[in-house]
Amino acid sequence: MRNRWLLIVGASVVLGLLLSLILKPHSSGGQTYLAVDQSRRVAVELPAVIGFEKLPLEQRIFGTPNELVNFLYGVNIVNGVKGVPLALALPAPPAALQAVLAALPAAIREKLSGKLIGIYLTSGLDTGGITKLAYRELDSVQPFGAIVALDLRNFQTGPHRPLSLDQWMALRESSAFVPLKPFAIEARLLEDSSGFDAMEYTLLRELGQILALNSGVYPAAQQEAFPDGAEHKYPFLELSWQFKNGGLQPRPEFDFKGRQELSYGGKPKVKASQLREVYERLEQTNFPTLLAAQGPFDDFAESFASYVHTQLLHQPFELRLLNAGKVVKTIHSCWDEPRCAKKREFFERFLAN
Repeated sequence: MRNRWLLIVGASVVLGLLLSLILKPHSSGGQTYLAVDQSRRVAVELPAVIGFEKLPLEQRIFGTPNELVNFLYGVNIVNGVKGVPLALALPAPPAALQAVLAALPAAIREKLSGKLIGIYLTSGLDTGGITKLAYRELDSVQPFGAIVALDLRNFQTGPHRPLSLDQWMALRESSAFVPLKPFAIEARLLEDSSGFDAMEYTLLRELGQILALNSGVYPAAQQEAFPDGAEHKYPFLELSWQFKNGGLQPRPEFDFKGRQELSYGGKPKVKASQLREVYERLEQTNFPTLLAAQGPFDDFAESFASYVHTQLLHQPFELRLLNAGKVVKTIHSCWDEPRCAKKREFFERFLAN
């Protein structure tokens, strides 16, 4: 027992020293402070941070320099992720990501222009993408913008073997269930002429979070406690969620059996044999996807991505549930259905104003 406690204490000391080296804030001219979590920030020199607003969005796609790799490694340590991000030189921005940015409506591009510092491609995040807030000063309360980091490995089946967006979405949705033959999911999210790739939907999710900065659509601090009923202060949050007993919960009419047992990136408890049953319950809610039902911040990111993908970029969204190769149910976008009418009205106002 004594040796066990010594091991725990020793590991804590090593972790503390490592964090102090990676995350130690310092000041120098031209640096931007990125938030690792609610309590730690680190100064990182980023390409094109000074005057980034003047760059066209399509030119804000970069490889990952060493300074940013250290920052992302610190993010992984704080979040308990074992992945080690890699530095990446980018000869030219990927045409597919440029195509997504170019296809966005002018109103969204204008809003992003003053908030999106850059999109950085790396590997080793152990998730498709993350967004991190940027501050002018260490003690600043309001962020002035954010970066997006995308993990290329998440969109490949192996070296030089990229996934299509259809393949990626099918894998993502299947991951929430315990695999069980002969049940499976197929997806259709792109027209052949779109020019987008597997990163399109993840990028839209992250861009939605950036657009939400300083907008008041949901609380700025994800772990902040609020009194019951405080959801009415946040126009998007109150559509599906409520503060109850110091936490956020789905409104009773939008909760459903099996929701909490689904797990994206964790260990799911719902068997794939229940695919049809779970998706039919989803169709009784105003969540556009199963991942949206996992929490209010996923709800906003998924709703934004789904709305922009289908309604503004005019791409399909179709999931086919299979049993022994036979389609037993097809799931479509909810934006033309009454169940998502209020969320549709929200995004029409949010993206116009």
